Amino acid sequence: MIHRLKSNERGITLVALIVTIIVVLIMSGIAVNILLADNGIINKATSAKKDMIISQEKEAIMLETAAQKTRQISTKGQSNITLGVELIDRSLANGNRWKIVSELSSANIYGTGYRYIEEGTNIPGYGNLKNNYIVNWNNGEVIYLEKNNFASLGYGENLAVRDDLLLNIDPINMSNNESLGEGVTIYGMTVGDGYGWNGSELKLDGVDDYIEIFKDVEIDSGITLEFYGRNNDNNINMLCKTLKDPNDSNYAKRFRTKIVQTSNSNKLFQACFSGKECGSTWRLGDATKHWISRKLNNFDLSKESGEYITMVVDLFNDTVSLYLNGQYYDSTECDHTYLINGGLTDKTIPFTIGLETSGPTYAEHFSNMSIYACRLYSKVLTSDEVRANYEKTVAGHQLLVQEYNH
Repeated sequence: MIHRLKSNERGITLVALIVTIIVVLIMSGIAVNILLADNGIINKATSAKKDMIISQEKEAIMLETAAQKTRQISTKGQSNITLGVELIDRSLANGNRWKIVSELSSANIYGTGYRYIEEGTNIPGYGNLKNNYIVNWNNGEVIYLEKNNFASLGYGENLAVRDDLLLNIDPINMSNNESLGEGVTIYGMTVGDGYGWNGSELKLDGVDDYIEIFKDVEIDSGITLEFYGRNNDNNINMLCKTLKDPNDSNYAKRFRTKIVQTSNSNKLFQACFSGKECGSTWRLGDATKHWISRKLNNFDLSKESGEYITMVVDLFNDTVSLYLNGQYYDSTECDHTYLINGGLTDKTIPFTIGLETSGPTYAEHFSNMSIYACRLYSKVLTSDEVRANYEKTVAGHQLLVQEYNH
C-alpha cells in the first residue's frame, strides 16, 4: 500500500536535504579549522606542551649550572665543568681553539663566556634534553635554540668528509698564505699587493698567482673537486695538471678543467683530460674531440656571495659528474684511456689551481678569482657527501664572514 503525505504531515524535501548537508559541511569545516588551523586547538596544545618542556629544561639547566659553579668555587677551581661545550671567540689569539654558535635568523653569535648544550645531553635529576640551548656562564641565563635556526661552528668543522683530502683551501681557518698544509704551495702572491689571504677569502690576481698541489698519493678510483668562490673575469682555471716546460709538447695534452663565460653570457664547464678523443656526449665537436663541455644553467660565478660547483671523476665507471650548489646536475661517460692519458693518475705531475698551460704554442693562463673554499679528494664522493660538504661549507663561510666583519 502506498502512503501519501497528508497536508498536515511533514517530510524532507530535496531542497531541505541540500540545505541540511550544506549546514553540516560548514559546521564540519569550522570544527576542522578550530582543531587544525595555525591557532587551532591541536596546534595550541602542541605549542603549549613544547613551551612547558622548554621551560622545564631551562630550569634544569639553570639548576645544574648553579650546582657546577658552586662546586667549582668550593674546590677552588679543581672541579671540572661538564655541562655542555665551552664556546670560544674566533680570533688570532685563540688560533684553532675557537668554537661559536650562531643563530641564523637573528645573526646572534655566542662565543667566549657561553656554553653550548646539545639535544640529548643528560642533566642530573632531570634526564635527557629534547632541545638545544646556550647558557651564559656568567649570569646563568639559558637561551633556547630553535631547530634548523642555528649553526655550531668551530675550527675545521665546516667540512663533512675529511678522509683522502689532497687539498683543503679554507680561508676562514687559515692564519696566512702559507697555512695550506704539506705539499701545497702558493706562487705569485706578495705581502701588500692586495691579493692572497685576507681572513675570509683567497684572492688570485690573474697575473701570476696560482696554487700548486704536489702529493705522492695514488689516484686509482678517481677524484672529487669542490670549488666555492667567484670569478672576476670570464674564465676560471679550476684544476689542471700543469707542465711548465715550453720544450715539452705534452703541456697542452694534460688534464684541464675550467669554467668559461661565452660572449652571450652562457656559463660552460669545460674539461680536457688528454689529447685523445673523449667519446663523450658532451664533446665540443669533431674539431675538438678531446674536449668535453656542458652548459651550466642558472649558475653565476660572478655573484658576490659565490657559487659552488663539484666535479667528480669516477675512474671505475668512467664518468664525469657535475653538482651545482650541492645538487646533482648531469654526468657523461668517457673513454677510460682518455680519462687517464692526460696525467690524472700521474703522481709526478702537480695539480694547479688558477693556472693552465695550453695553446698551439706554449702559453700560461692565470685566473682572476676569489676562492672561499676549494677541496681536492683522491676518491669519489657520493651525492650525500657532496651535499653535506656544500651545506657545511656555505653555512660556515657566510656566518663566519659575518662574524669576521662584525
